[in-house]
Amino acid sequence: MQLQALFFDLDGTIANSMPYLYQSYQKVLKPYEISVEKKDFFHLLTLSFEDMLAYFSKKHVNIDPKKIVLDYFDEVHLGYLDAVDVYEGAKEFIEKATKNHKLFLVTNADDQLASSFLKKHGMLEAFDGVITSSEPRFAKPHPYLYHKALQQSKCNSDEVCAIEDSKAGILAAHLANIPLIFIDHHQMDIEKKIKQIFFQNFKNWQEALQWLHLQTKKLR
Repeated sequence: MQLQALFFDLDGTIANSMPYLYQSYQKVLKPYEISVEKKDFFHLLTLSFEDMLAYFSKKHVNIDPKKIVLDYFDEVHLGYLDAVDVYEGAKEFIEKATKNHKLFLVTNADDQLASSFLKKHGMLEAFDGVITSSEPRFAKPHPYLYHKALQQSKCNSDEVCAIEDSKAGILAAHLANIPLIFIDHHQMDIEKKIKQIFFQNFKNWQEALQWLHLQTKKLR
């Protein structure tokens, strides 16, 4: 079937936010004298809210895990819009894609932050919908957000494609039976069984834009 819609992740995919998110994570844990390696941080991003709490309960038994997670979310909100920029090529891809496809943002970020980021960078009107996680238990890797995106787009799963950068996003799209484009901004160590899920795998948005150009030519 012809591709009807594209579902975009935000953090690490459109938004070059990982350095800022990692900095926020370190800042929250600093009073507890806990050092964090990036690989542990990336692992944390693959977890649901409940699994985050379990992770902290097991790893740091003397701290309140819920306070840590909520403090992290609060810290992220403080400077996100000022500190985070768009990945090179992402806006150009979106502007080109909107000419032939419906576009939806599908993100664990809250609605206000996600919409404000898109508006600041002149991309909000390109999207037909912004789908966010109002309840942490339904955040990626849970497939709920992608099921919701399918409902709003009025498309079947084989008529859409998700664009993701993380294991949590990959799993969420896969569980919703949605083909996946992987943007490997972080040069992550991805297991072979997960790589087999990818419909396309690009190093950056410039490579993805070349693919989109070929898809557009096929429509003519």
